[in-house]
Amino acid sequence: MTLLLISTWSSSWASSSWPASGPSVCVVSPLLQIRPDSTCADFGPRASCEAAAVSVVAELGEVESVQLLLRMDTTLDTPHAAMTNVSVEFTFENVMDHERIDVTMFQVGYVNTTSSPRYEGSGGGWRPDPLMPMDSVLGFDVPAGTSQPLWIDLRPVSSAVGHDLVVGVHNATIAIHVTTVPPTSLQSSTMTLSVPVTLTVVSTAMPSLNQSTLGTAWSGSWDDAAFSDYYGEHAWSTNATLRSLWYDSALSYRTPPDAIYLHSPRSVADFELLVQRKGVRWLALLDVTSLPLTPAGLAVHSSSRVHHGRSRVGGSSVLFLFFGLACRSSSASSSSCLFFFLNAIP
Repeated sequence: MTLLLISTWSSSWASSSWPASGPSVCVVSPLLQIRPDSTCADFGPRASCEAAAVSVVAELGEVESVQLLLRMDTTLDTPHAAMTNVSVEFTFENVMDHERIDVTMFQVGYVNTTSSPRYEGSGGGWRPDPLMPMDSVLGFDVPAGTSQPLWIDLRPVSSAVGHDLVVGVHNATIAIHVTTVPPTSLQSSTMTLSVPVTLTVVSTAMPSLNQSTLGTAWSGSWDDAAFSDYYGEHAWSTNATLRSLWYDSALSYRTPPDAIYLHSPRSVADFELLVQRKGVRWLALLDVTSLPLTPAGLAVHSSSRVHHGRSRVGGSSVLFLFFGLACRSSSASSSSCLFFFLNAIP
């Protein structure tokens, strides 16, 4: 069970109001998208941009996310005002909580999307998508009149310090340090925006992957072609560290790094990584719906259609809908696999 509570808007932080005359920040549900032109007023129950406190409830081992909207709005006096050298700090009141709660912070990037006839409502221009780890030393810039989503993951852990020390209430503060360029008439050139956080950790624990009894997959695509634009040619197949980090990111959100449309088998190294090291218990092996049922170049004639080296729908052909290999890991060193297929005779 996943629990997430984002508190109602409050006036506990009154140094930012809407319309904003300088940097502003507010809490936005992680279920909502922040667009480049979004403002805090778009998400609040009233035209206010006061940053509410964040209240999150999480199980042991569960990843819960917090999303903030950071924006520098322009005025007639400062039409080109922007933010530079932005850095974010997450500080617990109890310094020992840093050993009990894993905190990972990201700057959310935008991608320019176009419409696809396969997905209704797709496209729409610039959409938030990539999570870029924050560099606490270099910081980042936010252009004038552009909203910058900030994404923070919280994960209670008990393996290092013990169960009893993690369960309970943990208070923290998110501090966002910004420099305005040029300085606004109402704000100093350097300032800090603060958002209080309350994390309540309950005594129940998120089941590990090794304890999972349900295998899931989706139509993801992970190969050199999918990653070459971002990490270079052949990066996916040759960079084991990249694959491991990507799998970790997917699994932390309980997103299966599996695909039902695998047209070639995974490498043995990937099976070892996912099953033995990551604890994944169920994996598809291969989808052969696109593979030929007859040798390439051999024409199969019927009263209605001719096909060369691939399955034919209709007539008396056998249509293989799907087959695969589901592997279940029973321990760190052993696993069992089940071969299965579905077929239909039209």
